[in-house]
Amino acid sequence: MTDPNILLLLTDQERYDFSSPDGVEVETPAIDRLQEDGIRFDNAYTPIGICSSARASLMTGLYPHAHGMLNNCHEDDSLQPNLPEDIDTFSELLDEAGYSNTYIGKWHVGRDQTPEDFGFEYLGGGKHSADIDEPEFREFQREQGVDPDEIDIEEEIRTADGLLVAGKTTAPPEATSTYYHAEKTIERIKEAAEEDEPFFHRTDFPGPHFPYIVPEPYASMYDPENIEPWENFDEDFEDKPGVQEQFLHYRGVEDFDWNKWKHVVAKYKGFVSFIDNQIGRIMDAVDEY
Repeated sequence: MTDPNILLLLTDQERYDFSSPDGVEVETPAIDRLQEDGIRFDNAYTPIGICSSARASLMTGLYPHAHGMLNNCHEDDSLQPNLPEDIDTFSELLDEAGYSNTYIGKWHVGRDQTPEDFGFEYLGGGKHSADIDEPEFREFQREQGVDPDEIDIEEEIRTADGLLVAGKTTAPPEATSTYYHAEKTIERIKEAAEEDEPFFHRTDFPGPHFPYIVPEPYASMYDPENIEPWENFDEDFEDKPGVQEQFLHYRGVEDFDWNKWKHVVAKYKGFVSFIDNQIGRIMDAVDEY
């Protein structure tokens, strides 16, 4: 039996109901197509809602209490900033089995570790942040006719402390990191089609994690005036877990009323649709090559 080629695509902080057929109304034709042609898991849950911890569990197949990475690796108070070297990861096992392993995009598993430490060839895209400052990406933007130093953010939504929550980038879609991740993935698919060994490729889109910075036409795809408040928007925190109120203050959005939230949600929806468009491009490349 021939070893299968494997392509793994991840998004970051994408609500399950935004890509569910029965969920919120958001344009996601690529994910809809994937669900129709493949298998959709309704009862698959992350073991933890913290970025580095969940990513470490994905890499190791272990619960967070077993691999020890219980909070984000970049935090000053990180309990374990790197994965223990004696824990096997699926990528290392694939490497031992003769797979050509490549990785694009966000990493965020080890403070000092990189995908290369776990059997991957890293192809770029910003290991720890959505803000890519790699010379290759800046050159890519110039190839799209965009000066990276001239890109601005409009329609900014910020907290009282100045934290950027959402906005519109003046860059066209083709000059964004989201498009770049998809383009690099398509290049890898083309290359792998010519190789003899099986391949595993992973692309980690940093979005739609906040801040929700979206290009046109996606920035204005959803009219904020057509977005209704969620059912419990006006409820207080009485008889609810304390962590809910703590998180509201942690991000500094306690003063946001619906007038502001509807614009945030509109940008988030646009971000989800933008990423879906890139996933569609990748799926087309898989079909072609």
